[in-house]
Amino acid sequence: MDTSAGAEDAALKETKEASDKSEKDNAKATGKKSEARHAESRYAEVPMNHMFCHICNKHMWNGFSFENHLRGRAHRLMMDKLDESYKVKVDLMRHELRVAEEQRQLSLNNSKRRSKKVSVDFNVREYCTMCNLNFYGTLSMHRKSEKHQQLKTFLYPHCFPCLKKFPSRIEYDEHCLSPTHMKNAVQCEEQRKNKEDEKLAKGEAEVRTAEDEDKTGPKYVCETCKLQVGYKQSLIQHMKLKHSSLKTDYTCKECGNTYSTHFNAERHIKKVHNVKSSLASQYIIERVRPGGGNKEEENNNELSNLIDDADVAPKKSDEEEKYEPLEADATLVRVQQNK
Repeated sequence: MDTSAGAEDAALKETKEASDKSEKDNAKATGKKSEARHAESRYAEVPMNHMFCHICNKHMWNGFSFENHLRGRAHRLMMDKLDESYKVKVDLMRHELRVAEEQRQLSLNNSKRRSKKVSVDFNVREYCTMCNLNFYGTLSMHRKSEKHQQLKTFLYPHCFPCLKKFPSRIEYDEHCLSPTHMKNAVQCEEQRKNKEDEKLAKGEAEVRTAEDEDKTGPKYVCETCKLQVGYKQSLIQHMKLKHSSLKTDYTCKECGNTYSTHFNAERHIKKVHNVKSSLASQYIIERVRPGGGNKEEENNNELSNLIDDADVAPKKSDEEEKYEPLEADATLVRVQQNK
């Protein structure tokens, strides 16, 4: 009985090994056949693992199956649906532009009622065909605005691997599925990886953590309230706001609104007047005025002297307590109350 059972187990094992071997052989044959079909397709120069349709979110086995997918009815239906969604998004972006322009007009009208100086001529209105928008101001200024640039980029996309521009977004999507684009995209990806490998080999891609900055980075100290900051520009801004006898006002050229910090003025210009971040500083007027209070004049000289005399804080040991922003703010409030 034992001998017959052992013979049956050996036979089953041989049968299983034979079936596994046949499956591997079939897989190899299928793989070779797939590679042969891929070599005969238009996508022969593109690796098989890049046969991906971003419209349908599907991976294909080879270039031959990828071509059949692009000619299929399901893919064409997805392209039509995508084109409709693009039109809806363009309408939404234009609606946001109209809302932003209405808010800007309300702000300008409020400034005019308050007898503030406004740099916009209310008798002249321009029209942008791309945005389908009437607005106050010059057309060149509007074309530099952030929302106009976003709409332009969406309507007329640019392919960086192929260095081409397209008149519509759906044509750009069709181009992304072409053999030329996929080949160029693969080459660009390989070049990027090679550059990263070179940087890693040279040690240029070293990542510094916040703890490393705490150990090695200098800490600037305010002599008046002993507040420590990590950057010199932060110390300058702190001294301007809290301890300088000279105050700086930042005024918007468009509507005349005045702010105490450059950041607030820049944020107002980007949000209300739809100006690009890189151009926002051109719309800000800085005015220096004497600050009120004799204590500030007695305790603080010119801002430049304060900055030059700023000390560098000593490095903290591991046992010392780390800098806490909330604790520093509380200390700053106590110092101001004592004044």
